[in-house]
Amino acid sequence: MITMLDSGNREVVYIACGVLINFMVDDENRSVLKKDGGIAKLIEVLRDFAKTDWELASMVCQILWNYSVKITSTNSCFGEQESKDLNDVLLELLDRECAFEDLDEEDEEMKHFFHDTWSEDFCPVATQLLQRMESYSSDLEPIESPSES
Repeated sequence: MITMLDSGNREVVYIACGVLINFMVDDENRSVLKKDGGIAKLIEVLRDFAKTDWELASMVCQILWNYSVKITSTNSCFGEQESKDLNDVLLELLDRECAFEDLDEEDEEMKHFFHDTWSEDFCPVATQLLQRMESYSSDLEPIESPSES
C-alpha cells in the first residue's frame, strides 16, 4: 500500500490513502508505516496534491492522526526530519493565502468548492494534527526508566 503513494496517479494514491486510514486503526500496522518510509511519502503526497485536492490532503492528515494516536514525542513518532517537514507543510497549507496562491481557477463555483473543501474537510483534521504535534514536540526525548529487579 505504501508503495502506491509514489504512483503519481491521483486515483491510485486516493485508494491507497483510504486503505491506510483503516490500517492505522490497528496497533500492529502502525510501525510498518514509519519503517517503510510511509511518513515521508505521505508528506510528499501533501506537497504534490493538497492545493488541487483538499479531500486527499484531509485523508493524508487522517492517516497521520490515526497513526499518532499513541504519540509520546513528535520526533520519536514521526522521525525528526519528517516532524519538521510535516510541521512546515501543515503550517503552509493552513495559511489561506499560501493554500490558494496557485489557484488559477476562473470559475467562481470551482473557487467556492476548493475553499469549502479546504475549510470543511482539510482544516479541521490538519489543525488537530498540528496541535497534537505541537503538544508533544520537544527537543528532548523521553528517558525510559530502568527496570526494577
